[in-house]
Amino acid sequence: MKGSLNVRKGSGKASCRRKLDAALPILLQAVELDNAGSLEAVTAYREVVRLFDDAIEILKSRHQKPNAKRDAVETSLRDLGSSGLAIAGLPGASL
Repeated sequence: MKGSLNVRKGSGKASCRRKLDAALPILLQAVELDNAGSLEAVTAYREVVRLFDDAIEILKSRHQKPNAKRDAVETSLRDLGSSGLAIAGLPGASL
């Protein structure tokens, strides 16, 4: 497709922002092709959908990656809660 941006340039996977930035001119081109009645619009729309899907997957994977600092804080809070219950003599915790 003419004017298609290569978002796979550079090292590593393109960021979500780069995927979305790349999709915009392709979407504009797709609309122009669609208005002109060209079947090439379908290919352009598919490319835009692929870029949006890639961006969504990047966002999903970012939020699924373990975060060591967050995990350490959560563990510390659980430990504090358990030891606090045990000190108070409440059921559900042990030292």
